[in-house]
Amino acid sequence: MNGALYHLDCSRTYVRMLFHYSSAFNIIPPDKLEGKLTDLGVPPTACNWILDFLMDRQQVVKMGDKVLAQLTVSTGSLRGSCLSPKLFTLYTSESFSTREDTIIIKYANDKTNLGLIEGGHESVYREKVNSILDYGEENDLILSVGKTKELIMDFRKKACPQQDINIKGTVVERADCHRFLTLQVAANLSWPLNTTATVKKAQQCLYFIRLLRKADLSHRPLTQAYKGLVKSILTNDGNTTQTERKALQRVIKTAERIIKIKIPFHGHDIHTMLQEGSTRHHKRNTPSSTHTPEEQTVNIQSQMQ
Repeated sequence: MNGALYHLDCSRTYVRMLFHYSSAFNIIPPDKLEGKLTDLGVPPTACNWILDFLMDRQQVVKMGDKVLAQLTVSTGSLRGSCLSPKLFTLYTSESFSTREDTIIIKYANDKTNLGLIEGGHESVYREKVNSILDYGEENDLILSVGKTKELIMDFRKKACPQQDINIKGTVVERADCHRFLTLQVAANLSWPLNTTATVKKAQQCLYFIRLLRKADLSHRPLTQAYKGLVKSILTNDGNTTQTERKALQRVIKTAERIIKIKIPFHGHDIHTMLQEGSTRHHKRNTPSSTHTPEEQTVNIQSQMQ
């Protein structure tokens, strides 16, 4: 988001974000995975251990008292295993971007293509989308087109309508707001939905702090629990309004009543940091305001000479 905001500060620019969702964990072929791990320099003993872990897995489905017949699975990786995201990252290590105007963000089996577009030139962005699709077909990665969303951030005064992204004959749906990891990203960079979700999640975490308080824990472990459960959530708030800040402060006030200590408000939005950086840059490149207009004219003429 920080790179996207800096890009939007320039003229004639906009951002396109394409969120890919695939069921890669279920269909990773072990033979191709072994070849990629070997090319990356993974020791043969580790490769054999991983293959033995993935091959011939016994799987059953249980619903209530009924248990279906046992199946032997030799494809894909286990969901819920801490090894699966790492294996997927290594499996897709060849899919990356070397350009600054096209960024690929990978998390677990999800992938986001971030296009920083200037002057309406989208050829590089669309080529990267097509290359991702080709790479998925070559490596047995099924893209769920129905779940794929695109978000466009365009604040130009004379913005032309952008062409849709077409994947396998299906037009990708455009969204005004989309959940990216723990952040609700809006096309207009507003944050009410993100703040509402943040407050709701923080209030749920306060329940566990109340349980710890009932167990007669001291202030120190309660403060540590607050920092780990609640503070880490509240620091993700974006460019919030005064009303949204009050909602966040109410959560902090509730935590203060539970822990019985004073907690400072730690909300500092991204947009404020960018404004501070722009102000510092403007001050460095602007003549001092202490000079009179006549003195500034003399200084400029002397520099030109």
